[in-house]
Amino acid sequence: MDKQSTGSTSDEGKKYEQMGYTSLQKKDFKGAETNFLTALQHMEDSGDETGQAYTLGNLGNIYFQRRRWDEARDYYQRSLDLMEKLKDERGIESSLGNLGNVNFYKGELDVAQENYVKALKLVEQSQNLKGQIQYNENLGNIALQKRDFQTAEKYFEALKAHLVSEKEDAESIPVIEEKIRALKKQPEYLEAKERDAQGAIDQLTESKQHSEIIKKYQELE
Repeated sequence: MDKQSTGSTSDEGKKYEQMGYTSLQKKDFKGAETNFLTALQHMEDSGDETGQAYTLGNLGNIYFQRRRWDEARDYYQRSLDLMEKLKDERGIESSLGNLGNVNFYKGELDVAQENYVKALKLVEQSQNLKGQIQYNENLGNIALQKRDFQTAEKYFEALKAHLVSEKEDAESIPVIEEKIRALKKQPEYLEAKERDAQGAIDQLTESKQHSEIIKKYQELE
């Protein structure tokens, strides 16, 4: 969950925004909620859409922390709408990721997957390594829950590659490797691999590529 911040053009809005951050540091979520709501009102009055976008994100974070999923989703969605209007790509990615987190905890796996995929594309474009690590892991875990083992393998292999290449969080690499080994033993994974290979063999048979057919049979052994 990403912290949101902005330089508000409304002095009153900025004052209450800073008071909201102070309340968050004290883990006074009720006080933070009150201050951010007041900041939001001032920012709406002054027409500060950037301030509104980030304050809405912070309100979403507060409700997420309190496990009030529906309210968190509403604030994150409002934040996303403004971020898209402002063409703030970092804000769009953050809002999509936060919405994906809410969807995940509500068990809405398909919607969570859709939001994470959109966020992943943005962090790939910006070459944000930590974001790529985060979203590949999230998407791999969703695919595991959906028992889509081939998709899970794709995301976990990408995650492992990022961790290895950038020497990030080396302790996590054996954990990811074990996940990959475990999913490759699942009957659904083996059956899907066999179906894919058999389909390729059928195509090669039609085109009479005998040496390639032998290779495909060897892959099935």
